[in-house]
Amino acid sequence: MHSRIQNHHRHRVRIGRVVLCAVVGAAVPWLGQAQTPAGQAGAERVVVRLTDVSINKVPYIVAKEEGIFAKHGLDADLYITAGAAQTVRASGVNVPAQYVRPDEGEADISTGGGSPTIVARTTNVRERDRVILATTDHIVRWHVFAKPEITKLEQLKGKRLGVSGYGSCSGFIGRLIAQKMGWNPEQDLSILYGSLGVKWLQDGVVDAVVLDETPFAYAREVGLKPLVDLREWNAPIACSGVSATRSWLSQGNNRDRAKRFLMALVESIALMKKDQAVVNRAIAKWYGVTDRQRQQLMWEGAKEMPAKPYPAVDGIKKVMELFNYHEMRLHKAEDFYDDTLMREIAKSGFIDALYKK
Repeated sequence: MHSRIQNHHRHRVRIGRVVLCAVVGAAVPWLGQAQTPAGQAGAERVVVRLTDVSINKVPYIVAKEEGIFAKHGLDADLYITAGAAQTVRASGVNVPAQYVRPDEGEADISTGGGSPTIVARTTNVRERDRVILATTDHIVRWHVFAKPEITKLEQLKGKRLGVSGYGSCSGFIGRLIAQKMGWNPEQDLSILYGSLGVKWLQDGVVDAVVLDETPFAYAREVGLKPLVDLREWNAPIACSGVSATRSWLSQGNNRDRAKRFLMALVESIALMKKDQAVVNRAIAKWYGVTDRQRQQLMWEGAKEMPAKPYPAVDGIKKVMELFNYHEMRLHKAEDFYDDTLMREIAKSGFIDALYKK
């Protein structure tokens, strides 16, 4: 008898809980209708490496902050590499520590440049499996800043040019400058690695440096004048974009996960082009950039991003031309990219619809 009474009591409690949940759900409708937020059940985790601090990484930050990744069923674990944060510090940008992590282990997706991806694939056996899926930076838009006494690009011959690394996008630009001027990049110009930033020019370590939108405003603030705007050359480049290893793409549903990541990317780009406020919020929070002039310059860069960021084939070919060593010559441009996911997304009409809203 006592057992029956207990069971009857439990049954009434369960019914009461169900009724209470139903009442609360009816009173507060959004509890049952909200999309799955990042980090909760239903969202698939994807680890994403942000390899530099530039406008080209902001679409991923906006996609996270504005819920676009969550909309596409992804819990995107973004982090800025310690090296990237250290590099941009030389140009007056201090990334908040909570967004910086040592680049340990293998991220599912990298947002690095096509140039370093291609050079790494042909010089480092551990990177031979990586493939470019998209490119958000396909035209050289950087500026060259130099010491005051250097007033013409021709005067850089025999001087020191600061870049981040051998196969980096800035390293690519160093070689592009040499080619444009008819110089040998090893004999007529000192391209110094690890010296990408305003500080190295101010300290006299280099005679000139190549800078993108992020440090551009800071360089102007400290009294430096651009020697040349390289966008006037309209030169192709395979810089920032999305890459992953073929082995990762072939596992489980990772290919579909990568496709949804790209869909979130193009949706974020479309939002950034329309709404400067989302860009300002993202770079203030993740980059610590609150100066309105810097924010404006970065947003101008965002507006130039391609709506359909296919892998930059012309840029890939240019990388192969400028880094023309034996191992590179064993490859075709097609070896370095896979554009099938971007083509599927574009063919579906998803991207065009974003710009009709």
